[in-house]
Amino acid sequence: MFAANSPILSKTRISAGIFCSCLLLSGCGVIGDILPPALNLPMRATDMTAIEHAKVITVAFKLPATTTEGTLIRHKPEIDLRIGPAPENPLDDKTWAAHAVRIPTGDPHADMPVAPWVNQKVAISVRLLNEHGKDAGWSPLVILTVVSPVATPENLVASSQPSGVHLKWISPAPKFRVFRHLATGPGFEQIATPEKPEYDDAVDLGKEYSYYVQALAPAGDGTAESDNSATISFTPKDEFPPAAPVGLQFILGGKTIELTWTRNTEPDLAGYQVYRAFENNAYERIKDTQESTSYSDRNIEPGRHYRYAVTAVDRAGNESPKSEPVTVTAP
Repeated sequence: MFAANSPILSKTRISAGIFCSCLLLSGCGVIGDILPPALNLPMRATDMTAIEHAKVITVAFKLPATTTEGTLIRHKPEIDLRIGPAPENPLDDKTWAAHAVRIPTGDPHADMPVAPWVNQKVAISVRLLNEHGKDAGWSPLVILTVVSPVATPENLVASSQPSGVHLKWISPAPKFRVFRHLATGPGFEQIATPEKPEYDDAVDLGKEYSYYVQALAPAGDGTAESDNSATISFTPKDEFPPAAPVGLQFILGGKTIELTWTRNTEPDLAGYQVYRAFENNAYERIKDTQESTSYSDRNIEPGRHYRYAVTAVDRAGNESPKSEPVTVTAP
């Protein structure tokens, strides 16, 4: 035993105090719960889409960035993408997976052949495996009704019409998508879904446009689509004359024949041209293009017989047929 004031006991007390202080400062004074090792399971893939396109089923989905524990994924997960007959219970993914076919892919998209699944309802899903082959489960099943591949539209042609472009193609499909690209524009855009193999596109004449079409067919609750047709480029031209003027009448003056007619309604009208024929001779143009709907012919001979007709002209230079003529005897 040491006395209370023993030098040895004092040194022992000092050493113990220093040791305890070190424990407190280093945080080793409290022992926490033992945490289980992280599983590092990738979250399930999301936003899966499946579309029957020509002879393939195109599948795409979104890969997660984190694990089920909220940490960033450190290793690229292995993708297990499968297709198989749709189960009666869409939630029974285990039974479905046992009979499904795996589609090799290392990316979040893939093309599967249509042929093995024609006239069947299929389910498609994906799971993501970590480096130890573990996963968080299958993504929700995407159900798709597969039909015979939709044939690509053929012989797409374009022609000018007064309002723009008339498109026509060959295909037995019940519906289509039409895509257009203006030469100075950013790219192709879908502009229509006609239900017959033709379409009238109201565009500006004189500008170049490119087109392609795609055929569609019903597939259960969805739609199957064809490959795109060949692309054509076309510049519609104004080749369409105005209508012939109507209502041509005459009034006899002292030494003139006054002609009047009804104004045309075409928005691109430039004016009119006046024609005259003496007796049974051929018509001669006696007045170049004018905007007025009247004309005074002062170059006449008294007692002679004249025939008059009027045409309309548009800004592209297209001339209409002649109006109904009027026959006049000069005063």
